[in-house]
Amino acid sequence: MKQAQKRAHWAAIIEQQKQSTVSIKQFCQDNAIPYQTFYYWSKRLREDEQAQT
Repeated sequence: MKQAQKRAHWAAIIEQQKQSTVSIKQFCQDNAIPYQTFYYWSKRLREDEQAQT
């Protein structure tokens, strides 16, 4: 998977969590996503957004 594809994939996952009614921890457990990986990508995408502005 190319870097741009990874970013799009994780952006979609993070958006799904935002729209869900469960906590981040529960969302990760329900979707078999490592908690640390979710936060890594969340932080990375936020930093990328800030760098673009």
